[in-house]
Amino acid sequence: GALGANGRKEKEVTLAVAKELKSQLEATGRYTVHLTRSTDIFIKLQDRVKIARKHNADLFISLHADSIDKPNVSG
Repeated sequence: GALGANGRKEKEVTLAVAKELKSQLEATGRYTVHLTRSTDIFIKLQDRVKIARKHNADLFISLHADSIDKPNVSG
């Protein structure tokens, strides 16, 4: 995965964001959220889709992060 300017790995960032998003969505009481992974493991896209279908998911979100060596770029 990508390595950020501060040395943080993409997979660490995306997993932390996914866990926080899950927490916030479930806190509303309106959603049940299933993560395809909760630890640092790789799961093929086709297997992630199978997990979503197993849970009859209405929405499938795939989080990604990247790093670029240009300090003036943000977003």
